[in-house]
Amino acid sequence: MSKEHYIQITSGNGPGECELLVFKLVEFITKDAANKGIVATIIDSTNGVVRNSYSSVIMSFKGEYAKSYIKTWQGTILWICNSPIRKNVKRKNWFAGVNIIDSLSLECEIKQSDVKYETMRAGGPGGQHVNTTDSAVRAIHIPTGIRTVARDERSQHANKELALKRIRILFSAKVTKLNELKKENHWKNNKTLERGNAKHIFEGIKFKTKVNASAME
Repeated sequence: MSKEHYIQITSGNGPGECELLVFKLVEFITKDAANKGIVATIIDSTNGVVRNSYSSVIMSFKGEYAKSYIKTWQGTILWICNSPIRKNVKRKNWFAGVNIIDSLSLECEIKQSDVKYETMRAGGPGGQHVNTTDSAVRAIHIPTGIRTVARDERSQHANKELALKRIRILFSAKVTKLNELKKENHWKNNKTLERGNAKHIFEGIKFKTKVNASAME
């Protein structure tokens, strides 16, 4: 089973435009990663206040260059665009943050007896490599209600292990986030973002990349 790498994309408690940016960024990264032979999957998300938006997303990445790929996204993302939500808003700069999750430090043990597994038919992208048997697995952590789905691997056993690993990651991330927010430590990335030195800049409603442009407040 190939190793997964994880990132969190957050609107930093910004307005609906920032949440819309997160949604657009997830779409862009998913397509961009696929073009580079990397499989990107949403394993957890929190919907934003407007339609088709996220306040926060956790994504997994699998592939030979997945680890180096996610490093190219870590940091602040700037979207320069007139608000598509509020006509009278003069602000044009919207921000989101991309943070790498260290799976080794977050992954924890969860009792097998607390996890319910359901098998399902594998589907989605992959063409001839998608297993058409009931190899996909949904895992549910009964105490918390955390749900994950794994269909990446070709065997039900491997998908079961992957689904359990994703539950561990999500559970640990949520616990760590709550603890660190109380301490006002490094998980403040969900409250504030660095507004300068954007790692990537996009422009307009069509979300076109902007090269060699400086971030502006």
